[in-house]
Amino acid sequence: MSAKNLFADEPAVHDAFFAVWNKIRSIYTEAELEVFEETVVIKDNNRPFCWIWAPAPGNDTYEDCPIVVSFGLNYKVQPHRLCRCVQAAPDRWMYHCGIEKDLGLCDTVLSLIDRAHKDKVDETS
Repeated sequence: MSAKNLFADEPAVHDAFFAVWNKIRSIYTEAELEVFEETVVIKDNNRPFCWIWAPAPGNDTYEDCPIVVSFGLNYKVQPHRLCRCVQAAPDRWMYHCGIEKDLGLCDTVLSLIDRAHKDKVDETS
């Protein structure tokens, strides 16, 4: 299944996903995406660094955000207004950030995604 097909039934989700994907792809030109069930995995050099998914209907955790961008960091940072943070391991924090349909990726979330990307690149060095 492609990302286009995954979000085809929900125009707001489809539009938000492609706005985020196009922004990420403009920065990480070698990035690729892969669809797993209801999640899109974004990879660079075959290393996943970002996941995009749509909250289940009725899930108000992310208010009315059509998509959520998830990524991991090796340290904890102050979360963004629509972010949830979970300690996945003693040295790993997962962030799940709701992306508002009209705003796309804000600079704060984009800088955190950049740090997650750098962490993945550093792991392979």
